Amino acid sequence: MRRPWSCTLILSGLILAGEELEPINGSIHIDSGRITQITEGRSQRDNCAIIIPALVNSHVHTGDYLFRDMGMDLELGELVRSPDGLKHRLLARASPGEISSGISNAADEMAGYGITTFLDFREQGLEGIRIFRNGRTRIRGMAFGRPTQSGGNLEKEISEIVRVADGIGLDRVGIYDDESLSSIRSASSGKDIAIHVSEARRKRGEIERVVDVLSADILVHLTHARDGDLRLIADRGCRAVVCPLANLHSGTGFPPLDLIIDNIGPVGMGTDNCMMNSPNMFREMEIAHAITKRKRARDILKMATINGAGALGIDGETGSLEVGKAADIVKLTPGRNLAGVRDTHAAIVKRAGPQNIELVLSGGRPVFDGRSV
Repeated sequence: MRRPWSCTLILSGLILAGEELEPINGSIHIDSGRITQITEGRSQRDNCAIIIPALVNSHVHTGDYLFRDMGMDLELGELVRSPDGLKHRLLARASPGEISSGISNAADEMAGYGITTFLDFREQGLEGIRIFRNGRTRIRGMAFGRPTQSGGNLEKEISEIVRVADGIGLDRVGIYDDESLSSIRSASSGKDIAIHVSEARRKRGEIERVVDVLSADILVHLTHARDGDLRLIADRGCRAVVCPLANLHSGTGFPPLDLIIDNIGPVGMGTDNCMMNSPNMFREMEIAHAITKRKRARDILKMATINGAGALGIDGETGSLEVGKAADIVKLTPGRNLAGVRDTHAAIVKRAGPQNIELVLSGGRPVFDGRSV
């Protein structure tokens, strides 16, 4: 978890300010880990820098980081399906220390990609959350626990998990009957429930059970969701997270992003399984922009920042550069790939990358300094 940081700092440049990421030339003032002031006026120093909110990875499996690049020739179910997929067999063989170290390394890599908040789907029940908490993460990591059973003492296990986890992260609705889904909801003590939905294919009645029986808060993937599905999700007030690059790598298709953006808000973005995918949100934004029809770069950047924070229910704390919020900030320095910017949002989404990152602050604390790399 992040500790308070008492340093005072001023960053100057082109600032993407507020929830709409409006570009303004000016300076952002930071004290004790919070944004205290944003002033307009061109600075003589650092006036080429672009200052953006730190990125939010709304869905990732960091426990898989230990097994990167393994099983790339397998179908998605063979790779990740519980309980017999390759990753679950590998997790069962790995020691808690090895998994915890992998989670720490994943967080460090994300910090270098400008990510200061991530939501982790942590397998292995209560022990999985303990392993996560033992990891060294300088950025904000939210751990959603997954029960190890689908019946029996399920409600007791959920109650134990939510006492130490930030929420519940389920594999898929099909492994539970309606009674079990209701038990999960009642045992979750008001904490958010997230679940994979319509990832590899659309199943009849799946979304209805997710929103009406489980009453899930966060729906991940929605790769094969249709108009009616999205209207139902919106009517129930659910939030959504998409992972387009992960869907490309797994061969499951692309989410209907334009429809999702239009119908559900806020919509977050994640990098998903660390076995298959790098936790690089710049790649994710680029592919997301490529598959949309209306090419609204600002909407894509919002998915990776303020809307991602909203999907996780923490937009009052992070996701945008506003007075009073945590100083979760990325300072970008244009290079060859980011020269001649005419549309700041489009340039960041389509052309920027980790090589442009000069500085990353998490709660005002430097967690990555590109100048020392």
